Amino acid sequence: MAQDIFNGIQVEHVVAAILEIDRNGVRKGRRDTPYDLVYNNKLYSPTYVLSLAARHATGEELDSDGFDEGVKANAVQLLKDLNFQLDIATKIGAPLSFWWVNHKQTGKIEVDEGYIWSPKRKNNGSDNQTYINLTKTTLGDIIFSYVGGEIIAVGKVIAMVQDAERPADFGKVGHQWDEKGWLVGVEWQRLLNPLVPKKHLIEIVQLLPTKHSPIQANGNGNQGVYLAEIGIDLGSKLLSLIEIDNYGIGEVIHDIDTRLKERLQERDIENAPIPVTQKRQLVLSRVGQGLFRMNVQKIESKCRVTGLSDKRLLIASHIKPWRVSSNKERLDGNNGLLLSPHIDKLFDKGWISFSEEGGLLVCKNKIRPILNTWSIDANMFVGTFTYQQKAYLEYHRAEIFKG
Repeated sequence: MAQDIFNGIQVEHVVAAILEIDRNGVRKGRRDTPYDLVYNNKLYSPTYVLSLAARHATGEELDSDGFDEGVKANAVQLLKDLNFQLDIATKIGAPLSFWWVNHKQTGKIEVDEGYIWSPKRKNNGSDNQTYINLTKTTLGDIIFSYVGGEIIAVGKVIAMVQDAERPADFGKVGHQWDEKGWLVGVEWQRLLNPLVPKKHLIEIVQLLPTKHSPIQANGNGNQGVYLAEIGIDLGSKLLSLIEIDNYGIGEVIHDIDTRLKERLQERDIENAPIPVTQKRQLVLSRVGQGLFRMNVQKIESKCRVTGLSDKRLLIASHIKPWRVSSNKERLDGNNGLLLSPHIDKLFDKGWISFSEEGGLLVCKNKIRPILNTWSIDANMFVGTFTYQQKAYLEYHRAEIFKG
């Protein structure tokens, strides 16, 4: 389908389509993209809205049921360009989907630069489902990077698909591909010990997809497959195999997920009907700066654990994490402590916490030798807390502390 079918559609045409849906309901269409169009706190199908908006703009309504994946992606991009708010239609949390990308020549570049890219069609102009798969990815999805017979990295989708020309980073590589393509932002974590799927065929061969499999039954790669969707069973198996030789990869993926949620919440703040100055303070509070830091410093004068009082070297750390706090809690000085950077790390990860009486709590015996290295008494008393701080610490002990 031609990519210019939405030409001529402006903001007023989209609004007219939305009002028409409010009056008449949805005569056809479905929620068929990873996004919902948000208008006056109500959700609408982007493709259905634009199919009606086309009639208001040109007099001819489009058939949204016939939109291919590329047109759906273009529909989302147009609404973004017109400054409409779009929200994720599916819930962020556990991985929504698992994917396997066969990078071939461009693997190092794509992992280093933080994306995956493919042309929209084959050289002969025909569709390739494993190219179209880029338009099916959703924020939070996990992707395995396969290069030269090894899974070298695990990543999480952090930016939705967009139209993008072939990356200049590719240089002479990929000149056989069309310049027009799709790009998906990925935060990659390289593996210290890559996984060789061929060595684990007995465990994974029965879990490979029957169509568009990224590797063959003998363990060799499938040359015609770029991005393959793999099921949750295979995805979970690969993660478990990877973690055997890459301790902590699960926690890394969790950290990426946390940062993703924080980015989405920052976007919600930017779209909220509140003063710009308040938006700025709420965003700054996530990294312990601005008004939040000033409010914490009114209560806390030094690091509770190390005793360091030079505030230039201390981090204003939320007790109840920013991502789960209300806007009021995000700026509340009682929801914060001034901590030395290494103590902030332990507190943020839930490896330490504090009792209501002011005792230091340590989650695992293996943390105690680390504290000994820093000459910190694991049984120390860190001082009393305000009534409000105690309430926030109760949340930290219940939800964050790993003890």
